[in-house]
Amino acid sequence: PFSPPYQTPFNPAFFPDTVADKIANAINTTLGPTITAVATNQFVRLNQGSVTVSPPLSVVGEGPGGLLQGLTELNGVLYTVSSNGGLYRINNAGAVLGASATYVRTATDLVGINFVGLDAGPPNVEPDPVTGIGKYANLLFGIDANGRMYAFNTSGELQPIFLDGQTSVDTGVTNATGLQFSTLDQNLFHETPLLPNFESATAMDVRLGIAQFEGQTILVDRQQLAAGHGGRSSYHFGQGNVGGTPRTYDFPGGAHGSIVSNEFDLTGYTAADRPVLYFNYYLETQNDLAALTDPVPPFPMLDAFRVFVSDDSGDWKLLGTNNSARNGINEYDITPFEVQEFYDINDNGAPDSWRQVRIPLDEYAGRENLRLRFDFSTAGGMNVGDMFTTGDELRAVAGVYINDGDTLQIDNRTIEFDSGITLVMPSAAAIPLRDASGNPQRQTITITDRNGDSAKFEFVDTTDLPSDIRTVTGDLLLDGDVFTVGDGTTLQRFEIDTGLTLRVNALGGAAGGVANGDGFVINNPLVNSGDVEFEFDKDGVINSVNNPTIINIADDMTMLLPLAGVSGGIVDGNRFSISADNGLTFTTFEFDSNNSVVGTSEKVNIHDSLTIQVPAAGGGFNGIAAGGSFTIDDDVTDALPRTVFNFVASNPSANPLNIVVGPF
Repeated sequence: PFSPPYQTPFNPAFFPDTVADKIANAINTTLGPTITAVATNQFVRLNQGSVTVSPPLSVVGEGPGGLLQGLTELNGVLYTVSSNGGLYRINNAGAVLGASATYVRTATDLVGINFVGLDAGPPNVEPDPVTGIGKYANLLFGIDANGRMYAFNTSGELQPIFLDGQTSVDTGVTNATGLQFSTLDQNLFHETPLLPNFESATAMDVRLGIAQFEGQTILVDRQQLAAGHGGRSSYHFGQGNVGGTPRTYDFPGGAHGSIVSNEFDLTGYTAADRPVLYFNYYLETQNDLAALTDPVPPFPMLDAFRVFVSDDSGDWKLLGTNNSARNGINEYDITPFEVQEFYDINDNGAPDSWRQVRIPLDEYAGRENLRLRFDFSTAGGMNVGDMFTTGDELRAVAGVYINDGDTLQIDNRTIEFDSGITLVMPSAAAIPLRDASGNPQRQTITITDRNGDSAKFEFVDTTDLPSDIRTVTGDLLLDGDVFTVGDGTTLQRFEIDTGLTLRVNALGGAAGGVANGDGFVINNPLVNSGDVEFEFDKDGVINSVNNPTIINIADDMTMLLPLAGVSGGIVDGNRFSISADNGLTFTTFEFDSNNSVVGTSEKVNIHDSLTIQVPAAGGGFNGIAAGGSFTIDDDVTDALPRTVFNFVASNPSANPLNIVVGPF
């Protein structure tokens, strides 16, 4: 039963936040301090309780609030972030006026970050060699107003993927307003099949009118049958064409790619041998030109194809270019070697067909470890050396060519290769194994380690091998180590088998080691145990549905709290105790959702916080009208009567349960 209505006369027609203040005051007067309400603009936020409202009021759920500043799709789900560091899933995104947001409760790492943008990770960067899925394909990336970029999973947990295990990195951008990865995240150079082949149309194909819908089967031609091709396959940059219409490589931010050949050796040749590089090419490009000293025109040369050669010095020399400009300082002047021109289709009357180029390699005769590099860029070049785009090139030589003490220098830092003790051996022909009479010389070498242990090795040219085998202590042997014993005719291979061994990452459960949700399966065939699954856990949420054995990897003095309300989660009445004096006395805490605890237990409120949202019109037209109401259930269980608040036009009885929204 409630007392007669009470009125507080005011006219909120033009100020929805005024209505929110009155709602908060009414709730605090009637239900405080058990339930408290705070009005912020047109919102009323409650610390607990269950709220039922009638239109045009609405109830929204949890989260740190803020403005929604980014929206992206990942694996068919829409996500958004807020300026207060909230991560939300969008429900019913395609419904007209029916979309809603669900706060991701586990996203506590993000609270307080002033997000201004969100994007899904690039799907193809650093692909898994087995699945082909990119390393960052299932991650979200957000950026704050100061230009700091964060990586986190769909549970809102920060991921240490940046340099030195950092979970965020400063992009150098100030006053950032958003984040967007390029839609191109792979090298467009690829080997073509023998003939045109059927593929599934992409979203870009649909936008270009090449296909009617994404996934449509289209026949892709990469000029395999054009005149002059002459081979079974080729390296193609781009996506081919469909029915004579090119599939574009005009991606946001442009496109570029390189392929580098394996090493080849010309040490057995001289310039007189006239070594020559031949290959066929087909260039259907922008077909423009520009000298290096030309001012930047409104439409500059962008589509650039070049071929280079280098040895292990890393100094790439230009062999050919499709830039035909020869005025001023041009590409044909920057190298002492002969540079060949590649002809675009219709360039100086070049036919629509494959062409062959012949490039002399006289200057490289006698050199070893040579490689070719083929570049294509839609920006006129690769811009190597620019710290804001490509950066400097760092290319390592094969380890067999690196000697102990070799160095490399980056800026003012010198890096030295240290391979420990290096033993330089003479060739077999230089070792005198027998004297002039044919008797064995028994040449030996002795190696002593820092502990004083020595091993003697003897050079022999006979099948009479020593029978002694030097062994090491067992702690130096690993499962799978092998050794071979031979009698000069046959060899017998032995493998160390230590049984079932599980090697744990050296970092354990710390960052960079075993991660929450990782697991393993053990099956002991000797006792036919069947598969026994184990899962590492630090948040109380079990990922496997196979009832795994849980291995706790939470930090010391960390309580794992499962989500309230889910199967196996925290429910009203659950308790825990903490001792501050090594077990002499305990303080008991009880999880509570109905405002009732046992004895002197300290209450831990697990009831969802709810928000009453006042419509933007307030008490004006299309806003709250007299006759509306909302109900708050104090204890959820209906042990206490529910409290009903009414919107009235006037309130002469001054009942705090009545909220005046008129007259207008």
